[in-house]
Amino acid sequence: MARLTILADPNLCTHLIYAFSIINPSNELVTYEWNDDVLYKSFNALKTRNPQLKTLLAVGGWNFGTAQSLDFIHVMTYDFHGAWDPFTAHNSPLFRSSYDHGDNIYYNVDFALKYWRDQGAPVEKLIMGFATYGRTFRTSSAANGVGASTSGPASAGPYTREAGFWSYYEVS
Repeated sequence: MARLTILADPNLCTHLIYAFSIINPSNELVTYEWNDDVLYKSFNALKTRNPQLKTLLAVGGWNFGTAQSLDFIHVMTYDFHGAWDPFTAHNSPLFRSSYDHGDNIYYNVDFALKYWRDQGAPVEKLIMGFATYGRTFRTSSAANGVGASTSGPASAGPYTREAGFWSYYEVS
């Protein structure tokens, strides 16, 4: 079984959001990943080390739909790049890089947050989400670094079991 160890010190944050749960056809919250039951408990157990910590559960995800009345907007500024790209790139780049061309010039935190602001979202409701995992690549030559040519995802992590995706506790 996986142990959640995403924070060495849960006193570094006031709020943490676990992503994701989904709503089933009966309008009930249900787990999304195979190991969420275990990870939900481990996630909430961080409050034993920081009783002031607020733990929240994100419902939905990138493909969930739009809410009509929002208290805040959690802008998911990650998964801009991954093994689906033919080159290596940062999962959650703050700014566009010299390697970005075409639509890739928009795949960065700076553009995403400015876009929401410029479309009229109240800036006090914008919350930037960031990845606590890494995207991995299998390079197609001896080149490495940002922009290196790839041939798909690297091997799966021992807990996530998804090629091209390693959680924080698998990387560290």
